[in-house]
Amino acid sequence: MKSYKLDIWHIPFENLSFDAGSLESLSQEEKTKANNFFKDKDRENYIFSHIYLRQILTHYFPWVKQEEWVFTLNAYGRPELSLKHKISFYFNLSHSTKRAYIICSSFPLCGIDVEELNELEYSPELLKMVLSEEEEKIFKKASNKKKLFFAYWTLKEAHLKALGRGLSLSPKEVNFQDLDAFEKELYLKGENSFYGLFYTQEECLMSFAVLENKKELEVSFFSIEDL
Repeated sequence: MKSYKLDIWHIPFENLSFDAGSLESLSQEEKTKANNFFKDKDRENYIFSHIYLRQILTHYFPWVKQEEWVFTLNAYGRPELSLKHKISFYFNLSHSTKRAYIICSSFPLCGIDVEELNELEYSPELLKMVLSEEEEKIFKKASNKKKLFFAYWTLKEAHLKALGRGLSLSPKEVNFQDLDAFEKELYLKGENSFYGLFYTQEECLMSFAVLENKKELEVSFFSIEDL
């Protein structure tokens, strides 16, 4: 079976900077949203993520300049390429305080999520909101409960983002039971779905999801140095 590429880009925010020229590649809507962030760090990270998103798209389609990319929002607010580009190419972006990840695919239903464990906590209320009954049983026996909970969280978030509906659906409706052996990385395959889960030395969890796809996928990882 022919394999299809699925690319994941990592953007570490440390030591990044932007100039006026880079900022001008953003749309007026992006600039307005950036200015609405209360914290300078959040504003900068949003700008970094969207500048590099445009650079990555132009990396694939060099005849489109970075400032020429036009995005639209679906009914749930997920950004997509405007139909004016006539390009069947899909992406999803997630960022934490330290980094961003962007998934790029020829498959529409793709999603990604990243979380920094040292910045997060969970509560009994959050457990009940996120975990199914079967997952709760596994969670109670886990030695590293925090890591396991946010493994569930990032996988479910990536799944819901792939559907393009975010948290308009309940995370409890998505069930992952085979995570007890997860250490550093794990791939999960369903009949029409494919997931990846990664845990780094920096206490970061990243998950991606591709749904409604029966093709064999070849996953590649890139950084901004590859642009």
